Amino acid sequence: MATMNLRTKAKGSSALPSKKILNQRLPESLPDSSADLQHLDLFQKLTTCSDLDEQIAELRKAILSKSGAKDEEAIVSWYFRLPSNSSLKPAISATLNKLEDDSVFVAAFQTYLLQEIQTKQNLVQTIQRCFENCRPAHKAVKENLLKLYEVFTEDFEPDNALVRVLLSLETIGPSQNRSLLEKISAVIGTEKVLPDLRSNLCLLWLFEFRHQSGLEYFTEVCKLRSKSNQTIWLSMLFLQALKFLSGFKSQTDWSGLLWRLHLVNALVTLAKAEELFEAKEKEENLAIEGLVDELVIVADS
Repeated sequence: MATMNLRTKAKGSSALPSKKILNQRLPESLPDSSADLQHLDLFQKLTTCSDLDEQIAELRKAILSKSGAKDEEAIVSWYFRLPSNSSLKPAISATLNKLEDDSVFVAAFQTYLLQEIQTKQNLVQTIQRCFENCRPAHKAVKENLLKLYEVFTEDFEPDNALVRVLLSLETIGPSQNRSLLEKISAVIGTEKVLPDLRSNLCLLWLFEFRHQSGLEYFTEVCKLRSKSNQTIWLSMLFLQALKFLSGFKSQTDWSGLLWRLHLVNALVTLAKAEELFEAKEKEENLAIEGLVDELVIVADS
């Protein structure tokens, strides 16, 4: 009886792709670059790589070796212009974050930012990317903080993306004039602001009020809360801010339930822990209880 040869290969097995080929990732296309950048050796290397892993390796090598000003300019440009789902962009930021001395790349990011500030075409999107865990980009924003505030204040409109960018700037430092606070005060509390924008706008308003007035704003709020009923205490807070803004007038009305809710949430978010939980002298309740009471009243309404 014939026996089966177990070592015999099945037909077609030699045509199966290897594991290496199956795991191979296709290289990415680079954004359109200027003629100067297209003539770089780095550009030629990246556009002729056989797979994505080779591209990432070449990029890392160029960043770590600091291969020259033109390469640095190209890498910064690609960081901002690569699509959000690109695998090259996080590879760029991760490698930049490993540099012990990143001064040459901070300078390259600054140059790019100054160009964007002049044109103003994609400035909001550019600053958003600077806060995506890229240390040299973040440093460049810090170096140009005052210029960025000036541009964004001049063109301020209640827009979600812009308000989020301004909140990011506040984490670095406040603006140095009252113009931004005045412009926020002119629109906050009004119906022209879309509902999904109101929470962040209240946060931004309180950030600026705290920095510009120099007041321990939450302590002042607690004093106001203990002396007034639930329907007017937030209006008193806002009037206190307007008093600080000498000569500035606004018809802002905090009586709207949703605006009151957003402002209370902002107060709790930005307050210090000791302000929220420390019992005040001659007061029966903890400071946070007054805010909780306000939230309950808004919810019941």
